[in-house]
Formats: sequence, C-alpha cells, structure tokens
Amino acid sequence: MLVRTKVGHIHYFTKRLALALLEDCGYDMLKWCYTGAAFTSPQRTWKLKLASLPRRLAYSMSKDWGVRFLGGETLMVVARAL
Repeated sequence: MLVRTKVGHIHYFTKRLALALLEDCGYDMLKWCYTGAAFTSPQRTWKLKLASLPRRLAYSMSKDWGVRFLGGETLMVVARAL
C-alpha cells in the first residue's frame, strides 16, 4: 500500500491480461518488453535491493513466471490502433 500511495498509480495486471485488454480495445501489439524497472529504479530502498536476488534467480529461469509471482516489473507495449 505504501508504494501505491507514494507513486500514485499502480496497476495490477498480468502480461497476458494487459495484452488481451489492449487487443479488446482495438489495438494490434507490435512489440512488448519488460522495462527492467525492478533493477534500475533510481530510488531503490534496502528492501528492493534485498528482493533483487530472488527476482534475478526467478527471472533467469522464466521472466514471465518471475514477474507474475515476484512482481517488480513494468510492461511496455508498442501497439497501433486497428
């Protein structure tokens, strides 16, 4: 809850749900990627730094799985209206 209050906007979507929602709204996905926000945020607290180790391990096995269960990422999508 602190992060939501601090940032002002947090959206809880899985990659699959976010892409399906954009498709339902009439967009064609050209490309998508995770931004790496979990490791490049400029104001990383000690808690975020501590969470980096399990995230890196999980992401190395399966990025989608790691993001879904450990969070910490932002999905960037390039899309065009149909």
